[in-house]
Amino acid sequence: MMIWMKIVAGLALLYGGGEVLVGGSTSLARRLGLSPLVVSLTVVAFGTSAPELAAALSATLRGSGDLVMGNVLGSNVANVGLILGLAVLLRPIAVDRRAFRRDLPLLVLTSLILVALLSFGEITPLIGLLLLALLGTYTLFTLKGTEPVAVDATTRPGLLPALAAVAGAVALLALGADLLVDGAVTLARHLGVGEHLIGLTVVALGTSLPELSSCLVAARRGDSDFILGNLLGSNIFNVLAILGVSAQLGPLKLSWNLFGPEGLGLVALSLLLVLFSFTGFRLARREGACLLACYGGYLALLAA
Repeated sequence: MMIWMKIVAGLALLYGGGEVLVGGSTSLARRLGLSPLVVSLTVVAFGTSAPELAAALSATLRGSGDLVMGNVLGSNVANVGLILGLAVLLRPIAVDRRAFRRDLPLLVLTSLILVALLSFGEITPLIGLLLLALLGTYTLFTLKGTEPVAVDATTRPGLLPALAAVAGAVALLALGADLLVDGAVTLARHLGVGEHLIGLTVVALGTSLPELSSCLVAARRGDSDFILGNLLGSNIFNVLAILGVSAQLGPLKLSWNLFGPEGLGLVALSLLLVLFSFTGFRLARREGACLLACYGGYLALLAA
């Protein structure tokens, strides 16, 4: 019972921390005059990926490298298959042509990088630095390619509360990640289940709760830019930042036998999203259903 209490408490703190972080980060971004698409691609996407980062760092410090990769891979598959599929079922969304030209190809590229790293078998600190450099280049390119938005002077008094919200959210995420990872690792060992499987399912779904909640709200409001920006940016951040930062704490040993098929599945799912987006620059409900079906097949293969 104590194990499940840790997992549930960790998920609750990660969810709450992610929600607070998104709100505070969005307020800061608007205060700085960033457009909605850029906010979702960078600030919100990085903010909703903070639970994954916190959980990955906690797992790395505990020597659970399989949990780190399982978290990243499982979260990215859930973002495209589960979360985007559900959002599109609620309301079809338009695909911004800028996102198609710039961010969708990078989504495929980062998925291919993930597969390449799996085949290599290790992420060294040097490779981690290269991943972080690529993330920095992408972020600068994204910020440079947007038109500035006029800043409302009335938002100035809200700057300090937004900063306080971000700081508080970080504390919640750190505590939630520690509880979730500790409970997940203990559960895996107790049930005799590999840590990689726990990372691909329990931890991955748990740390994806901020993306799920924010995207479903955005779908009800018809905010296509937010949905695509959040999920594309989150997947890019998961690969480049989480693996890059985690590798600075020590080399990450990877196993193709454990994650190779899932990595190839992520590449296929990313290419499918590109194909769907190219047909009319719009994601219809039937395409959302197809993404959900792919995710259901992914879970079935894991359970087999």
